[in-house]
Amino acid sequence: MNIAFSKTNKGVARHTPRPLPAPPRTGASPKVTPTCTGCSLTGHTVSGWIRERRLEQCHRDLTGPALDALPVGAVGGRWGFPDPARFSHAFKAAHGMSPGQARAAAQASRQ
Repeated sequence: MNIAFSKTNKGVARHTPRPLPAPPRTGASPKVTPTCTGCSLTGHTVSGWIRERRLEQCHRDLTGPALDALPVGAVGGRWGFPDPARFSHAFKAAHGMSPGQARAAAQASRQ
């Protein structure tokens, strides 16, 4: 993995629970140009990488028992998806099932 991408990943990870940082802010930390942060590095754009990390966190929260009482839309909101419909669409595209289906499957497997 290229060193600049590794540093960018660390900077992005620090901002992941917050609203998406703009590419110049993300790239400024490790001295990577805004153009480079928007390009494909190891097959991912910075925004794509952030989205994947956030969807992974949503999946973890939906399938774990700790947040079963939290509405599905609120789980998405916790990880930067304030619109439940857009969250559901992105989640389904990434995981092949809706957030509600993922939660129901995880709950059924725990019983």
